[in-house]
Amino acid sequence: MLVRSKGAPTLKEQLISIIKSDIETGVYKEGELLPREIDYEEKYGVSRITVRAAIGELEQKGYVERIKGKGTIVLKYRKSEPLLKIEGFTDEMRAKGIVPTTASAMIKLVKADADCGEALGIEKGMPVYELIRVRCINGIPIVRFKTYIKSTIDMSLDSNLYYESLYEYLRREQGIEISKIKQRITAGLADEVLAKELNCNKKGPMLILKRVGYDQNDEVFEYTEGQYVASRYEYYMELTK
Repeated sequence: MLVRSKGAPTLKEQLISIIKSDIETGVYKEGELLPREIDYEEKYGVSRITVRAAIGELEQKGYVERIKGKGTIVLKYRKSEPLLKIEGFTDEMRAKGIVPTTASAMIKLVKADADCGEALGIEKGMPVYELIRVRCINGIPIVRFKTYIKSTIDMSLDSNLYYESLYEYLRREQGIEISKIKQRITAGLADEVLAKELNCNKKGPMLILKRVGYDQNDEVFEYTEGQYVASRYEYYMELTK
């Protein structure tokens, strides 16, 4: 219950402290939804204005994000994994105790553009497989991946095969083991198409990843462009001397 005696913190401050504590102690984990505003109103006997003000302040501090049509999801106190560890999105999420899902997947043959050709070491215009997927946590879109794979690899054109881990598929069906990656991370903004696919704000901040993957023979086989909603994902890097 909230303290209403003279000299006590404001109801908003107390509610912020309660929700913050629930996030920090794992009552509500990354990607999970907070209770509805009306639930907080009824449980603590406060107004909707107070609840919205408390959640709004937590959103400003990066603890939560309000998503239209979904609710309020938890962002803070994620279990970060070192950036230098080689793993795909599926393995990374599993290591955090999260089961990721795929909202959409589509694969087709396209002609490599200049960036793709340079990354894969092939000429511009050469055929490559393009796999576009939207990956989610608890139904919330986190990232859109565009992955390009050399056409010398016999990839199936059945998009239904790519709703799970791509690296597991490549290992199982093609005998490809990823041995090394080179990647670059920059900042960007969501365009209209990306905002719709990821249910985020147009011109909202994004983390842009560009990754080149090498197989067990040290040959390039994959080029991936990933666009992450910045407020829903973080990279963690630990360096030692």
